[in-house]
Amino acid sequence: MKRQISKDSNLRLRVFLLAILFTFIGNIWLRYTGLITHSGNFAESVPPIPAVAALLLLVSVNPFLHRYLPSLALSDGEVLTVYTMVAISVSMSSVGMIRYFLPVLTAPFYFATPENEYHLFNRYLPKWMVVQDRIAIWESYEGSI
Repeated sequence: MKRQISKDSNLRLRVFLLAILFTFIGNIWLRYTGLITHSGNFAESVPPIPAVAALLLLVSVNPFLHRYLPSLALSDGEVLTVYTMVAISVSMSSVGMIRYFLPVLTAPFYFATPENEYHLFNRYLPKWMVVQDRIAIWESYEGSI
């Protein structure tokens, strides 16, 4: 059966609602497996497992929707949009984001020495984007007393 391309190419609200729902479920799944059971860090897989699970669910349910409830069926573009949104949002809300992103905000100041001249680079970093408190920077690497 050949699918017709919809003349209405605008993304519908249901695509965003599905993406939010799958992101919410995926984040609960990630927290449970990563922080409670310590059984795996699925968020750092490529592609993220919750996004693949959402894609598999949509791809398996969509043919039945096309056949029995055509008004609820998703187009290929909508399925791809949901998958992409879930893959990005689940990755950004995972432990990996904190593990990799937050040190980037403090490393240029902590590792700055007269020899490497990081101070020349650091002055171009926006003040709102980086940590300014030297004690907080030191404690993030060496621990608090």
